[in-house]
Amino acid sequence: MVALVSVVVLLGVIAGAVFVYANFKVKGNQEQVEVAEKPPNEPMNVLVLGSDSRENLTAEQQASFGDTEVVPGRRADTIMLLHLDEQREQAVLVHFPRDLKVDDPQGKAVKINSIYSLGPDAMVETVSEFTGMPIHHYLEVDFNGFNQIADSIGGVEVFFERAVRDPDSGLDQPQGCVKIEGDQALAFVRARKIDDDFGRIRRQQLFLKLMVDKIATPGVVLRPDRVISLVNVFSRAVKYDAELTLGDLKTIGLRLRKFNSGNLDMRVVPSAGARIDGVSYVVANEKQTKGLFAALASRSPLPDYGRTGVSAIDPEEVRVSLLNGTEVDKLALAEGEALKAKGFQVLETSNTTPHATTTVYHSEGFQDQGRLLANNYGAPLLELPATISAAGQVAVVLGQDFAASHPPPAAGSGGTLSPGATASPPAPAPPAPSAPAPQGPKPLVHACED
Repeated sequence: MVALVSVVVLLGVIAGAVFVYANFKVKGNQEQVEVAEKPPNEPMNVLVLGSDSRENLTAEQQASFGDTEVVPGRRADTIMLLHLDEQREQAVLVHFPRDLKVDDPQGKAVKINSIYSLGPDAMVETVSEFTGMPIHHYLEVDFNGFNQIADSIGGVEVFFERAVRDPDSGLDQPQGCVKIEGDQALAFVRARKIDDDFGRIRRQQLFLKLMVDKIATPGVVLRPDRVISLVNVFSRAVKYDAELTLGDLKTIGLRLRKFNSGNLDMRVVPSAGARIDGVSYVVANEKQTKGLFAALASRSPLPDYGRTGVSAIDPEEVRVSLLNGTEVDKLALAEGEALKAKGFQVLETSNTTPHATTTVYHSEGFQDQGRLLANNYGAPLLELPATISAAGQVAVVLGQDFAASHPPPAAGSGGTLSPGATASPPAPAPPAPSAPAPQGPKPLVHACED
């Protein structure tokens, strides 16, 4: 869909017969969807869906997937809300985790991707109720359509920190900088088991950024034949509501032609994984979610909620065991006070086996809580092993690297903090000025130049 808008931007500078041709081609792919009317000078909200339909795939493409078993009903593999504010030259793209817990029309708790089986109108209504914002337009692309779009631009180049092979999606790539196109592009944005659902969203956002930048190159902008080729692809690949005309898109494109991936603000609904009645969901942080969409609706400055690296877990919700993996006496006790000052619940501090590197371990079901601490320390995140005893949801083991950059606590500053106990040791000395700010774990996939 972002690529479609980019093509419309190109049509804004290549007028005449190309526009007439494009208008003729896309009229045949309209979907009957009930959407809200956009008042003049108000922002536009566009619901964008990537469906898991395989009806237009070839046998060879079907064979490239490991999950070819037919699932009853259609599901939305990707759900995004594009917010376009022409007056403020603001574009915000908000991803919805496919397992996000919402209510269906009967009030039953379901995962949002299953709403798609009830039809486009149900998806529009659900997203509008969840965000508190009207939906003015609807666009949809299926598996085969995405393949065609990726091939039409010649793919994009991404860097893998390690080799990956995922039989379920068909993704199979070596370590290093590689070109992703066609079936591998689809596998790249669909794979869920090489990291997690939030990692999957980050990969989708990365692919969109790279795709927008590639389409906006002079090699496309200045060549009407390339524009015609892209229009042909998009006219087959993208469905949209009958109220959205190419003329509307052209007007938007002309007004937003200065936009690129650098000023396209990408977010995800502030949320975290949870298990409810034996079912794994992604549950929205109600305060952060309301704050994000309220700011969009009121044209207020956006909070950091939903940004990459900003956790949807509030520190006061995280119960921490702080363990000293060094020979520095009372190191964990002093750091425990620092964590408590940030709002975390520090249940205990004690010693554990030696660790050269500070490491964060999470108990089963508390990966998101662990990610918040891992980002805080710039540390790796692992599942809690049986060899480490911890009372909290998350265990932070301070390693030699932490001790090297933090002076030891003053002598006689107290002992181990038991659960529920309080202590008042001297405030820990601030880190050395040269100590870098924690950056968090490096993502599995990023742009080649990063």
